[in-house]
Amino acid sequence: MRMLLTISATVAALAGTSAIAASSTETTFEHDGYTYIYKSEVNDGRKVISGRRFPGNVPFRLVVNNGRVRGTTDGRPVSFKLSEIESLNAGEQIAAR
Repeated sequence: MRMLLTISATVAALAGTSAIAASSTETTFEHDGYTYIYKSEVNDGRKVISGRRFPGNVPFRLVVNNGRVRGTTDGRPVSFKLSEIESLNAGEQIAAR
């Protein structure tokens, strides 16, 4: 469950950023004490997010397409609806008030 929350947070952070077509840019953000370093690119109309989470040097690769997020993190498959991230974020914001 924590892994899903971590990946959800990653995708949520990326959902608000604009994609740069046909180029790859390295970006960094922090969440829950982890630093994420990743590249994001658009490939065949799909957003591909790949990088590493530190500490631990844990690799992840996610593909956002047709309202779904699929990929791997730390060698484990993950798959969930993009709408689940929005629901999760709304719940976190309400809980933080």
